[in-house]
Amino acid sequence: MAMLSRMQAWESRKKAAGFDDDLHSYEALISGYIKLNDFDNADRYYEEMLSSGIIPSICILENILDGLCMRENICKVKEYLKAIIEDGREVSISMAERLVHLYSRNGKIEELKELLQTLLASNSYSDVLSQVHCGIIRMHALADRLDDME
Repeated sequence: MAMLSRMQAWESRKKAAGFDDDLHSYEALISGYIKLNDFDNADRYYEEMLSSGIIPSICILENILDGLCMRENICKVKEYLKAIIEDGREVSISMAERLVHLYSRNGKIEELKELLQTLLASNSYSDVLSQVHCGIIRMHALADRLDDME
């Protein structure tokens, strides 16, 4: 609670002093709000940043994905991932790890296979593809369905 009030005070003082928000400010705000599990404010600042024309850093993209994964909103995760890829951005290894963990934790093997196909179509890095493929194999192994692997 104290951190939240400090963040809000910092933001107010910065705006009162006439400083514009920049990428680093948004990165700090979004990261802080995600760590506080204040997803509404994190989402609000993300949308504000996008509408002001600032391109999010990989750190911001990862933080927003973290927030969506913490909420376990698989539908929004899929929408967000689609938007990232359509925008020409790369999915990082840590983002792939978070996605694999989310889908595995929720028993969503078909969604994980769909993710692999999406990443293949977007020419993602081999490390990212390997992370997702290993997640699929792990899920098949846990379900004792390795014979289903093609």
